[in-house]
Amino acid sequence: MKKLLIFAIILLSTVQIYSQNKIEQAKTLGNQAVKLINEKKSPEALELLKKAQKLDPKSIFYPYEMAVAYYDKEKFPEAMKILDSLKRHPQVNEQVYQLLGNCYDYLAKRTEARDVYDEGLARFPNSGRLYMELGIISIEEDKVKEGLNEWAQGTRVQPNFDNLHYRLAKQYYKDSMDVFALVSGETFLNLTNNENKILEISKMCFDIYNKAIIKNDSAKYVFSFRKHTNETTYFEMAFEIIFNNAAKNIDLSDGLSLEELYILRTEFFKIWYKEDTHKRYANFLYDYINKVIQDGQFETYNYWIFSNGDPSGFQKWLESNTTTAREYLKWREANMFKFDEPEAK
Repeated sequence: MKKLLIFAIILLSTVQIYSQNKIEQAKTLGNQAVKLINEKKSPEALELLKKAQKLDPKSIFYPYEMAVAYYDKEKFPEAMKILDSLKRHPQVNEQVYQLLGNCYDYLAKRTEARDVYDEGLARFPNSGRLYMELGIISIEEDKVKEGLNEWAQGTRVQPNFDNLHYRLAKQYYKDSMDVFALVSGETFLNLTNNENKILEISKMCFDIYNKAIIKNDSAKYVFSFRKHTNETTYFEMAFEIIFNNAAKNIDLSDGLSLEELYILRTEFFKIWYKEDTHKRYANFLYDYINKVIQDGQFETYNYWIFSNGDPSGFQKWLESNTTTAREYLKWREANMFKFDEPEAK
């Protein structure tokens, strides 16, 4: 009996080790396949994924990546067949609905795409990805207000999803809603690690400030951020009034340098909080910036945010402030910008 028990234990251990080995083998094949997909070698990737799925048939990862491979090859029916079946998978996630909706969208079936995203949101109500996709469809259909509202809702349910802030910033900028573009743009810069988009949005924000400088009827240089035709909000009006108040001692005739923008924004936030404007218009980004100022890190922060607006100016500043920049990086690591995520429904 004792020998039989030992044999059973050894057999069970062998099965577990073999099973683990199969799962590890599948992971290796899956990782290789993903690399091939990124290299646009979908046929080779599909072969590896089929082998991986046989080794680990319970995982959703391998069939999902097969759908990605088919999607990249524009074989949408094959991708959709897989994705539709994955909706019943115990490991189903929001990305299944996102990719399935993308397939319908590329086939110009936007109604069906919307239905898929809505179905996904019914299961994953805190999915910023799915709100982003709904907003993209609305924008493509020239329903800009609807699209902006969908993206804004996405930032409420998943505020740390950086791509939503990126899309909002770009659309606000396109629609000359400069104040909102600045807020969304700077929020994005604090959340993302995407180097190309950091350069793009850094320059966009710097340009907004400089392009907002105009001559008023008294031939005085002032800032005008409210050029869009939509109804102006009280937040935008408060922003513009306080910004011009902060700039009253700065010569704007030749535009803003990085140094002048640093000085101006320091004064702006000082007034914003001194006058309790933050209590009327709650803004997580501004509260974070206020902390940056209070902790003595605003100079480096500000130069970094707008660095690609004047790369040579930033480089010159950096060469003279390497110690300050290192201190900021250390501070930032301990004080990362991050929203509190709402609880999953």
